[in-house]
Amino acid sequence: MTIIEENINVYIYAGYLNTLCHLCTLFYAIEMTAKSQSGSVIRIEDDRTGLGKETLKRAYLDHLYYIQGKVPESASKWDQYLALSYTIRDRIMQRWLQSLQEFKKSSPKTVAYLSAEFLLGPHLENNLINLDLRETMEEAMAELNLDLDELIEQEVEPGLGNGGLGRLAACFLDSLATLNIPA
Repeated sequence: MTIIEENINVYIYAGYLNTLCHLCTLFYAIEMTAKSQSGSVIRIEDDRTGLGKETLKRAYLDHLYYIQGKVPESASKWDQYLALSYTIRDRIMQRWLQSLQEFKKSSPKTVAYLSAEFLLGPHLENNLINLDLRETMEEAMAELNLDLDELIEQEVEPGLGNGGLGRLAACFLDSLATLNIPA
């Protein structure tokens, strides 16, 4: 990385800058802020963790190209769904790892739940809602001429079991997460 002007603060935890593919494709937690000539703050988000519409579009297209090996014109609905899922997974993974580090620091008691059945239901839309990204992602996909609801419909039901206790287990785990109880 080259020397950066005084008005840009860079915090690099791990990663590198790939200027050939994108102006600011960042692979780990890199946050950059700068002041424009008018004095307003410009935020350049990490493509792996950023929550802005333009960042989500770039991340989606990166996953489509680099993970699925497709260009938008040749991608199937399944390829599009997977690229979207990987985009959302990146944002969840960052938060999960931060939570894990916090829990290790404080050494809390942890609840363990063992069940032979889990009926968790589809995750993609639930994760979009929990990240407060449903509307932003819908706008981003629309700008790429894609229908978010069509992509969400591609998800296969991940149920393991036949009901009853499986649904109860899923509700129990959701409750623990809502209450911020380590499990």
